[in-house]
Amino acid sequence: MLQALRSTIVLTAVAFSSATTAADVDQGRAAFAAAFRNVKGTLEGGLKATERVGRPVSARFVLEDGILQLSLWIVKDDGISEFNLYPAIRTINEVVGITDPDKIEAATAQKLAIDSATISLFAATESAVKANQGFPAISVLPMLSEGRPVAVVTLLGPDGFRVVTEKLYRSGF
Repeated sequence: MLQALRSTIVLTAVAFSSATTAADVDQGRAAFAAAFRNVKGTLEGGLKATERVGRPVSARFVLEDGILQLSLWIVKDDGISEFNLYPAIRTINEVVGITDPDKIEAATAQKLAIDSATISLFAATESAVKANQGFPAISVLPMLSEGRPVAVVTLLGPDGFRVVTEKLYRSGF
């Protein structure tokens, strides 16, 4: 349980590393929510599209310099790459190899969880969205919790953010 908590903290820190104070977080969330209102695509659509390229190990919408992007980390034969997609124009902006040591550590932990998963991130995200009507997914981060793969799915709804956990394994695992 402690390891799961540590992993969640590390993943959250990597995901929201640009926020430094509570006021910045509140302001960032408000700006993110405003930008997200104009998104036509879904996180699930991004996951499904990148399955043709490799195996997605995480996905999240990020607001950089006022522009909303969908960042997808993908495992391919040549390593882990980050695909940045602009949802407004539905095009891949860039594909880069992950070289930052903190990102490599997070991606390696995510890959470990995905390697032991029997349910895809796409299916887990889709399940979370169905169970939380009106809350689209804005991020999905896999991790191991008590030795089992789970997906931490963050949703954005009319009353704010909601974080849920979905199993990445079938019962009897």
